[in-house]
Amino acid sequence: MKILAYLLAIGGILFLAGAVGHAARDNSARAEIAELEKKHADTLRAAAEKHAKELQTAREEERLVRAELTKVDAQAAKENEDAKDALRRADDVVGRLRARVAGLEARVREAGSAAPAGQCQAAEEASRVHAEMWRRTDAFARELAEYADAAGTAGTACERSYTAVEVNFNGPRD
Repeated sequence: MKILAYLLAIGGILFLAGAVGHAARDNSARAEIAELEKKHADTLRAAAEKHAKELQTAREEERLVRAELTKVDAQAAKENEDAKDALRRADDVVGRLRARVAGLEARVREAGSAAPAGQCQAAEEASRVHAEMWRRTDAFARELAEYADAAGTAGTACERSYTAVEVNFNGPRD
């Protein structure tokens, strides 16, 4: 019976030693898991901070681009208004010239009516055709000038917008 008691005691000691070893390995595994969870949390936090900084940088770049585009739009509107003012001044000059041509036409008609019949008809007709040609040329030139002003202003605004965006994303040109 003594042997059985010794065997049971040795078995109990081995069992306890195994349990203690298992508990130590379990504690070690838990510590390793806790360390991995901490590293994972640190990695997630660092990634979130990096993303937040990148997002802030992108928002600042967008704000700068929008501010520059607003300036470009304002400058284009001013140039457009300046072109319209120049067109109004040109229209005033054209109006005065038209009045002068109308006065000259009237004088030609009066001179033609005072002359004997048929003598000045050809000259009168030529002056009327000439005056009509100038009126049509003037109208076409006005349309062409309006188109050219609008296209020039739009082109300049487009170029400035492109440059503003390019500078904000690629840096200034050398």
